[in-house]
Amino acid sequence: MKQTYFGSSAVALMLGCLVFQPFAVEAQNNNCGITIASVESFQPGKRRDGSLVPEEFLNTQNVIGVPQNSDAGALNYTTLGFNGEITVKLSGKIANGEGPDFRLVETTTNPSFNTCNRYPERVEVFGSQDGCNFVCLGIFCQDANIDLAGSGLEWIEYVKLHDVSPVLNPFNNDLSANGYDLDGITCLSGVAQDPTPNTTFLAGSPRNFIDYLPANPNTIPLSRRNPLNATGAPQNNNGTPITFVSLGFGGEITLVFDYVVFDKEGPDLFLTETSGSTNYPERAELYGSTCGSNWTLLNNTEDGNVITQDGWIDFSGSIYALKYLRIIDRSRRSQFTGAADGYDVDGVTVINGSQCTPGTSISISRLEDGLSNVPDEAGRVEVFPNPFHGLTQLQLTAGSADEVFELNLNSITGQRVSSERVSIAAGESLQRSIDLSAFNKGIYILELRGTYGVETIKLINQ
Repeated sequence: MKQTYFGSSAVALMLGCLVFQPFAVEAQNNNCGITIASVESFQPGKRRDGSLVPEEFLNTQNVIGVPQNSDAGALNYTTLGFNGEITVKLSGKIANGEGPDFRLVETTTNPSFNTCNRYPERVEVFGSQDGCNFVCLGIFCQDANIDLAGSGLEWIEYVKLHDVSPVLNPFNNDLSANGYDLDGITCLSGVAQDPTPNTTFLAGSPRNFIDYLPANPNTIPLSRRNPLNATGAPQNNNGTPITFVSLGFGGEITLVFDYVVFDKEGPDLFLTETSGSTNYPERAELYGSTCGSNWTLLNNTEDGNVITQDGWIDFSGSIYALKYLRIIDRSRRSQFTGAADGYDVDGVTVINGSQCTPGTSISISRLEDGLSNVPDEAGRVEVFPNPFHGLTQLQLTAGSADEVFELNLNSITGQRVSSERVSIAAGESLQRSIDLSAFNKGIYILELRGTYGVETIKLINQ
């Protein structure tokens, strides 16, 4: 019987890309007339001392239009705060031309601090055509000229900025430092003449791979060494044809998403492994990277630091956004037969929902630190049997406080099977039957959104 307990986790920051120093150039003219037209969302962080950023620094109207590029006079910028983020829509579509394509203008209030060594105000930059699916453009310090070359997009209309300023830096011992201050964006290359949306990118699963390094490859059958089998949607097929790739004991593969996957509430990815038996303890260690340079251990999974067979991955506490997922086999050879070949990767699925809903009004919220206010005794979820054949039982038990659960049952590809909302009094239990006898065999994801947390459970319908 599998038991799951609700809890909470703090959000941390990953500095995952190369940092580009500001260009030693004069202020650039807005060559093509494109600037920021609107702010789609804004989540300010905090000051260096942990206090809230004063309201006068949070006026999002200050980033609209042509940047003033001046520290004099009234406030003409919007402060992100440490670990804050903002998403803006441009007044047109900036094309990928020759050289830098747009300029990011930051405001540092003291001219003597306008170096990254003195005031390392850094920001992670993402570009998008639709405001929902973003690519990583790099990490930049203060003002920066940014090139779309290598991003895979021929034009962009949205820009997302995420503050990654090092809060432990002295910042000239200024405890009131606010992190990155956005003045505005100016176009450098030109307007997209044929703004056809990019339809070749895939959202939801990695489409490419790099660095497939199987351990002892000569011991792995050739049919199990095709790394393309780990890309696209998982097949969840243990028979033939082979739809997975074997890593071998100690081997690894890095899967590449076309668009970055942002951290959201609850689990973010689901890793599907193919095993002929549920008794095989095939294990994998996972690392993520935003832009492919620095790597972070993803230690919040269904099974802890190392995932066993299938399971979910939650970015919370480790990484803000992920484009690269490195999977390393950590299976113990002594627990397998001689013909075993370690962890078999079938595929990865994004399970935290769509990236956004374009066209919604601006939402402004603050990123608060600290743990959630959870009851002394958390709720408990039990599923038995699991795996099962068509029918299984779900039991929900509330903790020391009344709880409301939203139960969403989805297929491994994200298709909604059923949804229900239930209320349970403190200490009481509720039972439900889950009948999948009319559905295809395979893996299903049960998402439980409770009053004090979000959890997912993998259901195996055999």
